[in-house]
Amino acid sequence: MVIVYTDGACSGNPGKGAFAFAIIENNHVSVEGRSVENTTNNRMELTAVIEAFRYLRKNSLNVDNIDIYTDSKYVYLGISNQRYLIWLNNKKGKNLDLWEEFMKESSDIKFRIFWVKGHSNNTFNNVVDKVARFLASH
Repeated sequence: MVIVYTDGACSGNPGKGAFAFAIIENNHVSVEGRSVENTTNNRMELTAVIEAFRYLRKNSLNVDNIDIYTDSKYVYLGISNQRYLIWLNNKKGKNLDLWEEFMKESSDIKFRIFWVKGHSNNTFNNVVDKVARFLASH
């Protein structure tokens, strides 16, 4: 089992943003993130998931049993209810380019997604939140 925590942040909306993710496998934790100019919070939230999937593949981690945790209702509902398929089919909605990327990157990954309350007592959610906010503000 691999556990993934994701988060995005934006300084202004749109503005400078960043995403971060934490990958936990066999008691080993990897945290990564990157800043992006002129973006939105929702783009960063979704980019975090996409980049986590890319990281899993690049590092040859098991992609057959992934649990993803996000504090983004946009990402959680878009994925869990497969709303992104409706948005893509109708060509309506925001971030269609990223939802297409999500579809491509998730096609061979078996995962479940869970929503967690942001800024609560969840250690890894707090870690990725701090990394994303730091990167977005520097």
